[in-house]
Amino acid sequence: MIPLHGRVPNVRTPRRSPSQADRRPVAAGPWTGPRIDHAGSLFFRDGHSIEQVSLATQIPEHRLVRSDLRTWLERHGMGNAALISALIDHPVAVVRRCVFRALSKAGDGGPDLSGFNAEWVAHVAATYTDPDCRWGYAACPDDLGVVQTAATRIACPHRGCQGHAARVVLLPETSASGYGVICTTCRRMPNPTDPKWARIVFPPEYVALSWTASPERPRPAVGRTVAVDTPAPAATAPFTVKHRYPGRVKRAQRGPTSRSPIVTLSRSPRAEGPPR
Repeated sequence: MIPLHGRVPNVRTPRRSPSQADRRPVAAGPWTGPRIDHAGSLFFRDGHSIEQVSLATQIPEHRLVRSDLRTWLERHGMGNAALISALIDHPVAVVRRCVFRALSKAGDGGPDLSGFNAEWVAHVAATYTDPDCRWGYAACPDDLGVVQTAATRIACPHRGCQGHAARVVLLPETSASGYGVICTTCRRMPNPTDPKWARIVFPPEYVALSWTASPERPRPAVGRTVAVDTPAPAATAPFTVKHRYPGRVKRAQRGPTSRSPIVTLSRSPRAEGPPR
């Protein structure tokens, strides 16, 4: 046997995948820069939904949220992870436009917010850029279905308003007032101690819909905060008794030794009285 040894040069051409930040979107307007900047402009500046941005950039929604939108906010100085999730999940698109204008320092070249209350625009920008703000990982992290039915109406304390704060709104910009309800007449928070809340007027979307955390999305994800119809108050909603096993009820009526029927309570708008 003759020993052989030596060096063989590697002549293979290495394949390099393009970086996630350098890929261009397929559609959605002219090319304006890296992929992350373009996706951030579509979602935050223009106010498009996550489905529209995903379709325009050909990027899956979960990757768009995790790799693009969060990265854009972090690159522009927003370091509060909870508020980042809340902003991406926010159901009002103009809130994202306010934060984009503040972070990008676009000035006159940013989104047009002339039709909104200037005090509200400044308040939204200050709320979401506050690094010390503590919040859940969603725009509305709690289920407010029961809270809305049990909420007590508060007379609006602001001058010239005869309405009541009856709409429950649990969002970072509303909770900063110390109250979780908003006046449905003047769209202001019922805080009489700080005079700035008399000048902050929220957009009509805050009183037109009720938002709550969706139980179908337990983890932090875009779309967790959903709009729901306000349920009827628990004190006036009638109840009906429905037997889960009707056959067992009939057998139970035949003798005293039978088991008690299993019943459940459910709301029904057709019932006219309490259970008997």
